[in-house]
Amino acid sequence: MGASESRQEALAELKERLRSLRVRRRLSMTALPLRAGLGRTTVSQALNGTGMPSEATVVALAAALKTDAEPLLRLRARALPPAAARVATADDSVSPADSDSDSVSASDPQTRFENWYRRYLEQRYGQLSVIGLDLSRPERACWPLDAAYLSLELAAPVRGVEPTDSRGGMGAGGRGLEVRVERAEQALAGQRRTLVRGLAGSGKTTLLQWLAVSTARRSLPPELDHLADCLPFVLPLRTLVRRGELPAPHEYLTAVGCPRDGAQPTGWADQALIDGRALLLIDGLDEVPQAQRAKTRQWLRELLAAYPQAAYLVTTRPSAVPEGWLADGGFTELTVRPMSTRDVAVFVTRWHTAAASNATTAQERAHLATLEETLKDTVRSQRDLARLTTTPLLCALVCALHRDRRGTCRTAGWHCTKPPCPC
Repeated sequence: MGASESRQEALAELKERLRSLRVRRRLSMTALPLRAGLGRTTVSQALNGTGMPSEATVVALAAALKTDAEPLLRLRARALPPAAARVATADDSVSPADSDSDSVSASDPQTRFENWYRRYLEQRYGQLSVIGLDLSRPERACWPLDAAYLSLELAAPVRGVEPTDSRGGMGAGGRGLEVRVERAEQALAGQRRTLVRGLAGSGKTTLLQWLAVSTARRSLPPELDHLADCLPFVLPLRTLVRRGELPAPHEYLTAVGCPRDGAQPTGWADQALIDGRALLLIDGLDEVPQAQRAKTRQWLRELLAAYPQAAYLVTTRPSAVPEGWLADGGFTELTVRPMSTRDVAVFVTRWHTAAASNATTAQERAHLATLEETLKDTVRSQRDLARLTTTPLLCALVCALHRDRRGTCRTAGWHCTKPPCPC
């Protein structure tokens, strides 16, 4: 058996063990992500996909399945190709199909740089900062993207269709306008030019981070197979506009502060765009001063004209640009929906799980578990508080305040469940 076949066999055995453990523990594919504090897509890919689950994902699944993580991690290590195993990264997402390219990588500078760049994206964007996770130690207020990512709902207008439910409305000119609501993966399926609108803190930037990391790892869900071979470039407009002129492709890495920008092969980014292998993740049109938005739109139009085969995803707050601002470029507009009751419950669980990972005593972890359940009950029972937890940012703020006040602060709108109250 060749080395490539041996690695594929180890990966298949890892996934089979995870599936078998799930069945033995009688956990559904809905319950397992909740218990592990992972996204449903991440769990589905770990058990049934073709990509390599990250080390953090394997550890979280082992804990949820009540099994020793070490044998699973050894299988994962066996499944990694030699080049990936030598890199000290937490999440080496290397597909078995790519493992035969090691000999090519050793002699091809462009392939070597591209492999490094994918690992760099995993490390740079693989963590999320979470408000209030550790107020006494702000530098610890982060958690792995694998555990933090929550697939929110996106809404797309379906024009010319009479509204069939309360979510519908009348569009311009009196035509019927129905809104189709889907999870992010389904809403983005098949889309190569998308404008995502959402309020501050609604999860737009987190969505871009997840797309960047998942694309870099080649671990996208099946719905996004059209982006499977893409090379992501994250372009935060807030940073770019400070430089003056918006960057050309060969300046992308320099513009975002990549330390190895000078090592990229000549014409590398340009060729990826021409070949349609590049995914441009352009974040924050609303961060561009009003006077510069027309210039930014022209920059986008020039990119579309020069690189029509590339994939584009742009984010903005709803009021920053008018409806149809990029329609002539073939962009589909999607809007981030408020978090559902289920989304809030999942988020609260993950926030407290992340907080517990920084706890130093069993008593503190038990207290956090109690706070988690108390907050879930409170959000369900108090309509005013439920209205505050409609975005990940607001939900994190509520979790932080609830923890800071230990679930007893009357000024925050809730009361003690176990007197005496120290407020």
